[in-house]
Parts: sequence; structure tokens; C-alpha cells
Amino acid sequence: MKYLSLRTSKFLFMMGLLFSALSSFAQQNHGKIKGHINTSDGKPASDVNIILKNSKYGTTTDEDGNFEISRVRENNYTLQISLAGYETVEKQVMIEINKTTVVNEQLSVSNKELQEVVISNRKSLLSKKTQYVARMPLKNIENPQVYNVIHKELIQEQIVIDAAGAIRNAPGVVPLNYPSGGFAVIFRGFTVGINSRNGMETLSGRSTVGIANVERIEVLKGPSGTLFGSSASSFGGVVNLVTKKPFEASTTEISYTGGSYGVNRLTVDINTPLTKDKKVLFRLNAAVNNEKSFLDYGFNKTLSFTPSITFKASEKLTFNIDAELFKVNNTRALFPTVTTASGITNPGDIKLDYKKSLVHDDADAKSSSSKAFVQAEYQISDHWKSTTLFSYVNEDVDYSYQVLPTWTSPTTATIRATVFGPISSNYTNIQENINGEFSTGILKHKILAGVNYRYYTDTFSSTPTPTAPFRTIDVTTNFTPVRRNEIDKVLLAPVIRAGRDEYTFSGYASYVLGVADRLYAMASLRLDNFDRKESGTVPGYSQNSLSPKLGVVYQVVKDQVSIFGNYMNGFQNLAPVLQPSGEQLILDPLYANQYEAGIKTELFNKK
Repeated sequence: MKYLSLRTSKFLFMMGLLFSALSSFAQQNHGKIKGHINTSDGKPASDVNIILKNSKYGTTTDEDGNFEISRVRENNYTLQISLAGYETVEKQVMIEINKTTVVNEQLSVSNKELQEVVISNRKSLLSKKTQYVARMPLKNIENPQVYNVIHKELIQEQIVIDAAGAIRNAPGVVPLNYPSGGFAVIFRGFTVGINSRNGMETLSGRSTVGIANVERIEVLKGPSGTLFGSSASSFGGVVNLVTKKPFEASTTEISYTGGSYGVNRLTVDINTPLTKDKKVLFRLNAAVNNEKSFLDYGFNKTLSFTPSITFKASEKLTFNIDAELFKVNNTRALFPTVTTASGITNPGDIKLDYKKSLVHDDADAKSSSSKAFVQAEYQISDHWKSTTLFSYVNEDVDYSYQVLPTWTSPTTATIRATVFGPISSNYTNIQENINGEFSTGILKHKILAGVNYRYYTDTFSSTPTPTAPFRTIDVTTNFTPVRRNEIDKVLLAPVIRAGRDEYTFSGYASYVLGVADRLYAMASLRLDNFDRKESGTVPGYSQNSLSPKLGVVYQVVKDQVSIFGNYMNGFQNLAPVLQPSGEQLILDPLYANQYEAGIKTELFNKK
């Protein structure tokens, strides 16, 4: 055995020498090529195909426009630089042994045009590239705020058909469907709706949201009042929905989805240039969705229609216009309560069959939302840009039957009900942002300055909730579910609440200092003036808020590992409170402060 062991060791030693010699020979007979690809306006061009023609060598550029191909045999090659939908560039290169050939090239397409192109690539599932989180171009690894991005490619792969299914992809985020019909999420201990759309205020309070037109969903964690104000954010953070934009190719996609509980969903995505010079682009996304409930009664029907237009008025000025119509007809979730004497301590104590509904399909609800957005982007110079935005959002509830069961024992529920509607909420926002960046030596400066005007008005009507139940149900019997005609017989006269008129004027600024591409420091500030006019018995009031944000990031490993810390602030405006003396107490805004530190990594190709 000792002799065999010695022979084995000698054999392995000789094989090691041979392998080293072969590796050395291979290295000595190969070279390398690397370089950088820019767009016509000097921005890095990512996802560009780099190929050495008639060979096995090829790669794509990273997010910074860099590429590298190692272990290339010595020879003369034709380097091919291509991007889908654009002219291919070719140039001759020579690879020499043990040398690195450097190639830097500029494409004829601008970065603005590339942003309008959807590139199918596995990196799109993982990328956190966005200009909405910081309202400026800032990489995740450079940003002191924690956020998650859910891309449409992931939504498609999972065959997700609603916002609740999509939002579950963000860690620590739990979807919530309100009994009134709205949609929200819970994270970091607070609740917030999808109240931001392309960085502008929207809402999902009563008619929820569709996802047929979603490019990605961004979940910003932590109080974000500094850049997003109090109406779009909660103390937990912000959910921003980014919509699909037109691009220069002509494509049509039709999709049908069928599934359990009677799911039938049809979606259409049509994109086409409207002019030969491709300066006017059009896109239409539409979806029809019908589904039943896992219960014996219950349904959800939605219709969305979302056209959008991009108009390139000049090399510097681009307009993006989009609209959205979303209609919902469904049964609402119940809002049950229990009495102290019921003996019920958890939902498992209730003896109602899991698939049995207390309410029939005809006690339903109808709501709709209409949204219009206009964005004008003007490139002042190579490093300065103006973005002007306008949005109008209307949300209407025609009617909404709300059934309120109270469990008096594990087998018995008493039923009360009310009807909400008609309800109308209207939001108007106008925003102006100026972005700039410049360098002084090893220092890089990024600046944002913005102003925002917001006007909100609403009308609200509902029937008072009866104090006495109109029916008692024993769930151990073969009971009939509650019907609409039963509810109509006991409804009280509707009460119309005085409408609200709110005005908000805001100014904000943010500054990011980068040192040697490793250290980044952020300072942001928002001044907010909220003014609510007198409404019925609620007196008018005005509040001023000052919201700061600070952060620092240091890249321990360039573009891969960074440590960060932040101080973030949020605020909420509070209505006056009636005192026992009959006087109204005018309150200060409610503030929340967060201190956070952590590590960000983008290792293994961001996996």
C-alpha cells in the first residue's frame, strides 16, 4: 500500500507539472480585449452585444458600458457592436499574445432613446436601476435608502394577475385588501397604498390598481416624506408604480390566462411608431379579467385600458402622455367583529365552512378610476435636465355594499349592512424638477431641485350603519346567503358629507457628493405647506412641515459591496381635534424619524 501511495503521489505531481505547463502555454498564446461603449450623449450603453465575428468569442456590456473578453487567440478579427433595432458597428482589431486591446466606441443612439427600449435580458429581473427612488440617476449600491424592484418579466413568469400577487416578491411586504375595495401593503409596521405612479401622486384607496400596464413596481422602505411628501408615503415607505412606455419597434402581444376558480384573463399590448421618422410613438395596453372566489359566492371583474404616446419634439424636448381607465365590479371582503361573550379567541373557533360565504353575489360594488399624466423632459445641456410633470387622478365609487357580521358565538352571526357611494376623489398635481451633475477633480456632484403643487377635492355619501342587526345566521344549518334586496329594505337615508378642499405647496432639494467613486454622501430637505379649507363642522387649518434626509454610503468592494447609514424623516398632517370645552385644538404635524445602517451587495451578477 505504501508503494502504491508513492506511485500515486508521483503521478499526481507529474500531472500537476503538465497542467501548469499547459496553462502557461495557453496563457502565453492568448490575449484580451476590453473597452467602453457610450451613447451619442456620452452616457454608458448597457446590454450592447460585443462579438468577434466568425469566432466563439462574445459578451455584452454591463450597466456602466464596460466589456471584457479574455483568453482570445492571437489573430485579426472584425469586432461587431450591435443593439437590437439599431445600426451595427464593425471595426477591425488585432489580438496579440499577452496584450490587452482596448476599444472605446460611441453609438449613434442617445441614452434617452435607449431608455424607451425594452430589452429582454435576464438582468432585467435583478436590476435596481431607477431614477424615481432618489429622483436622480443613482445606483442602488450608491443609494443610502433600502428599496426593492419587481419587474414585469418576473410578474409574467409567475403568471401574476393582480397587484397583491406581484407585491409579494418584495421581502417583508404583505398585501392588504380593504373591505371598502382598496388595496394597500404593510411593511415596517405601517400601511400604505400604491400612492405613487411614475413618481407622481396617485391612489388605490377604493378601486385598487391594475397591473397590465406595469413595467415595474418599486418599494421604497422607510419614511420618505422628504422627496414624496405626506400624501404618497406612510412612515413605512412608498410604493411607486412605473408604467410601460412606447418604443420604436412595431410589436403586438396577445395573452390569455386561465386558471382555478374560473380565472379568465385576456391582455393586449400593441406598440407602433405613428410617423416614419419615429418621432411619434404609440402604445396600448388593455386587459379584461374575470374570476370567481374560492367561496361558493364571490367574484371579481376588472377592465383596464391604458394608451400612451411619446412625442420627440426635438433633440432636446420629449413629451410622454398616458392615460388609464380602470373599472371594477366585485364583491367586497367582509369586516367581521366578535362579541366578548362569544368565546371566540381566534378564527379557527368559528364553525363556518371554509368555502361557505355569508353574502350572495348581488350584494356587490362598482368603482372606477381615470388617470391622465403628461411629462415634458427638456435637456438643457449635456449635464442639466428639466422635467415638468402634470397628473390628474379621479376615483369614483358608484356603490359598495358593505356587510358587517358580528359573531355572538362560534356558530351564530348577526348581520348589519351599509352602502357607500356615490364617492368621488380628485387629485391634481403639477411638479417641476431640475437635475444636474458635474465634476471637480475626484469629486462628483449630483443636484436635484423641485417644486410641487397638489390640489385635492372629494365628495362622500353613505348610509348610516343600523345599530340593530336585521338577520341572525346559524352556520350549522343550510342557510341562504344575505341578498341585496334584504339589505335595501333596512337601509337608512344616505348622508352626504361636506366635501374637502386641500392645497399643498412643496419645495425640495437633494445633493449627492461622490468622492473617488467610493464614498457618497446625501443631504435632502423638503418644505411643505398644507392648507385645508373649512368643510362642514371641520374648520380650516394650515400646517408647515420641514422634512430632512441624510445618508452616507461607502463601497468596500467597488460596484459590489457597500456599507450605508441613513436618517430619514416622514410627516402626516393632522386635522383639528374638538376639546371637551367645545374649542378646536389645532395640532402640529405628526413626525417619524428613522435611523438605519446596513450592507448592500450586488454579487454573482446581482443574484
